[in-house]
Amino acid sequence: WSSDVCSSDLKNSFIKILNIPENKIKVIGLPRMDNINNLYFINYNSKKKILYAPSWNKTPSLLIMKDIIIDLSKYFNIYVIFHSNILKAPNSKVTENAKFITKNKSSSLKIIYREEYSKLFDDLDIKNILNFEDSVNILQQLVLSCDFTICDTSSGVFWDALYFNKPF
Repeated sequence: WSSDVCSSDLKNSFIKILNIPENKIKVIGLPRMDNINNLYFINYNSKKKILYAPSWNKTPSLLIMKDIIIDLSKYFNIYVIFHSNILKAPNSKVTENAKFITKNKSSSLKIIYREEYSKLFDDLDIKNILNFEDSVNILQQLVLSCDFTICDTSSGVFWDALYFNKPF
């Protein structure tokens, strides 16, 4: 793929889905996406790969998705990357649910480690916790590496998925 093709597809999506006139759209590119070449996950089994990237606002998907994500891991490889502000969520249930998912990690449910939310991993072994050196700038590589993405409507992750033509 090339960024020109993605930009063109993205522009056409805005025209079609959002009913925005073509003369109102200016394609300026997305430089942070132009040099992505690392695919982090190799499909080591026949399961599809899902990236779950919940936000942390007042009503994030974590309030209803904790059991669903664990159930989905029976059928898919799930990679969870929490928002870097997850521990600052206005609703304490969000952090509780993040800890619940983290404690239920498995070979099919892996958590992406970020230093910002290291407290989620207190008293846990590091098995099935993926720690990348550049965890701050990994989101786009994760979206590109997975077959589809689950995110909140208030999350910016859907823009990355849309840019890469990934289902979300």
